[in-house]
Amino acid sequence: MSNADDILKSKTKKVFKHNKLNKANFANYNLNDYRVYLNAITLIGGVTARGKYAQPAELTREYRLAAKEFSEQFNINRANSYGILKAAAVKLMTASIKVEKPELKQSCHINVCEVVKYNESEGTIDIMFTGSIMEYLKQRAKGGNFTVYNLKEIADLTSIYAVRLYEMMQQFNTTTGMVVRTIEQWREIFGLSPGQYPFYANLKQKVFMQALTEINAKTGYKLTMVEEKEGRKVARVRFNFIPDQVHSGVDYHTGEMRTRHIKPTTKLTSQKQIKKSTPKIPAVHSNQQELPLNEALSQVQLIHQLAHYPQAMQPDTQLESAAPETDAQSQKEESLAVYPAQPALSNPPPQKKKRFFGLF
Repeated sequence: MSNADDILKSKTKKVFKHNKLNKANFANYNLNDYRVYLNAITLIGGVTARGKYAQPAELTREYRLAAKEFSEQFNINRANSYGILKAAAVKLMTASIKVEKPELKQSCHINVCEVVKYNESEGTIDIMFTGSIMEYLKQRAKGGNFTVYNLKEIADLTSIYAVRLYEMMQQFNTTTGMVVRTIEQWREIFGLSPGQYPFYANLKQKVFMQALTEINAKTGYKLTMVEEKEGRKVARVRFNFIPDQVHSGVDYHTGEMRTRHIKPTTKLTSQKQIKKSTPKIPAVHSNQQELPLNEALSQVQLIHQLAHYPQAMQPDTQLESAAPETDAQSQKEESLAVYPAQPALSNPPPQKKKRFFGLF
């Protein structure tokens, strides 16, 4: 642990919590309640001179959150912040969250705060975290089972599903670059009751796609969704994410430093697209004999020339057709010289009529 003198307060608050708490079920929390909860846990620690998250050697459980600070963190009107803090104060103390302990095959329900006081004259709330949740908010010297990110990164997200999905992304940000869960596990993470979106089509449209679209539009990541099926049923959903390309430089018009985020381009190479792009080659029948390669190419070239350049091939065809006509004409002249033509008869013999037998 770091000493209290080494910890600095930063304008950009950092969210730090254990991975088990990151995957907890906050079914009774709406977006504003969850924002107050995240802003409250950022008060526990600070940053070092190098910008890394750190906590004092002795942690306290009592902190104060002001409506002014909350409105600045989430770009909310200060007049609305008072009502949000007042409503969230009751939720933090009364509503429990569900934390899974797979190593013990247990699931426990704990409260976030033990005592919450709303100071209406000052526009602040005084909170005291429970001892149970503090075990998931302490920074440990060993082990890396924690999630940390800047609170400002989710300030513009207007859906609690997008916030929860973004937190799951940060849990695997430095390891796999993807997060995969079963449908039931995703429902637990999003805090959905059994009656909410019972059909997968509605769950995909109202939860998955809504969160994916908002994260791609308002954060520094490119997120894609992949459905993993078992038979015809979707069993798991995987989210792949890539950070944006960050380009910094001087604006020649204003002379100020600017930063641009460019979404990475991903190419889809599905089996359906591969089949569509590959031309079908007809199979050769067993009775058909394949030509050698050189003869086949010569015939293909000849067909191509006849199809595209008929005038260029016309003189050759005329020469080839003229030769047999000349031979036939010479043979006819020789036959006339040997056998002169007989004069035509004045009264040619009558021709016999053909008889047809049948029914008419």
